[in-house]
Amino acid sequence: MNAAAPVVLVVDDDEAARRIAVEILRRSGFSVLQAAAGTEAISVSWQHDGPLDLLLTDIVLPGMNGVQLASRIADQRPGVAVVFMSGRPEVDAVRYGVLAPSYPFLPKPFGVHELLAIVRAALPAGAE
Repeated sequence: MNAAAPVVLVVDDDEAARRIAVEILRRSGFSVLQAAAGTEAISVSWQHDGPLDLLLTDIVLPGMNGVQLASRIADQRPGVAVVFMSGRPEVDAVRYGVLAPSYPFLPKPFGVHELLAIVRAALPAGAE
């Protein structure tokens, strides 16, 4: 019997980018939650009764940045994996302290294979 699908929370204020990531992940067998901003993501995380395996978040978000969001989500859900993404990786990664290899990082725009590879690599053991 198959284990439950890994649960990914996608957070991006760019609706088109978020929609693409959500669609790719759902078609690939993931359960996906989504939010457009940090405060909304925290609420979604609190309201979700099941596990949360991975947070896929843009670095630049309204209200709080992705690094702050990741810290808050990790406080709620210890052990959650995090992947950061940005359309300006050379600027945002340095500015917000998200430097490889410290954190998995996905530059936007991304393709299907790039997204799936980084998400699968970042998932905790047993969540795949």
